[in-house]
Formats: sequence, structure tokens, C-alpha cells
Amino acid sequence: MTGYQSKKAAALDKLNDDDVQVYQRPWVGLTDEEIGMAFRAVFPVGGVVFTNGATKFAQTIERKLKEKNT
Repeated sequence: MTGYQSKKAAALDKLNDDDVQVYQRPWVGLTDEEIGMAFRAVFPVGGVVFTNGATKFAQTIERKLKEKNT
């Protein structure tokens, strides 16, 4: 086996290593304050009033995103 072939074999062995663990960051949702800031950015003063419905809507979207990314 040439030097190149042995280095290639070693690299392939590393790629095929089953002990490699992929780090996954924990889910971090939005705070109520962040949801309120986003809502007010879309509906400025004089627009729609921020309600619990907006919070529930944002939480529903977060839940769906979490499902899709886990």
C-alpha cells in the first residue's frame, strides 16, 4: 500500500467511525417579551392590539418548527 492509499484508508476509517456523536443545540424558544416585540414590529402603534392570541399563535409556530427540526 502506498503512503497516499494508507492516508486515504485512515481518513475513510475516521468517516465511518460509529462513535462520532453529532452535537445538537437545545431548542430555545421565544420569550413573551420577544413575541411582543415581533408583534409590534409587524403591527405598529395604532394597529392591532397585542393579545394572548398573538402569544398562542407564536407558540404554535414554535412548536411546529421544533417538531420539524428534531
